[in-house]
Amino acid sequence: MTMPPSVGAKVLDALPVPVPVVGDLRDSRWTFLVRPDCPVPMCLAAQLAEWGVTVAGQGRGIVLPGSDAGWGARWVSEPAASDDALPGQRDIIGAAYRCGQSIPQARIG
Repeated sequence: MTMPPSVGAKVLDALPVPVPVVGDLRDSRWTFLVRPDCPVPMCLAAQLAEWGVTVAGQGRGIVLPGSDAGWGARWVSEPAASDDALPGQRDIIGAAYRCGQSIPQARIG
């Protein structure tokens, strides 16, 4: 799942445990690394998109920046050393939806 940092920061604060999040070096998008554990209805995906949140479908690839030189990524929230499983997207989607409801109607960019 990707979203603007303004939404991502609210989502991280709303979650009971830390989850792995990667941000690009320009800090324009945060990618939450999650386990796809539920389908996302089109109406929910459309509402999340209004807030700049996108959910990659199950089996879809995502591109993460891979270099420390000019173009790359940084950990916004590192995974716990003892964590061997990604969080389910259901919890992240729920938090994003709750946080998004407090965002003015204009699309977040």
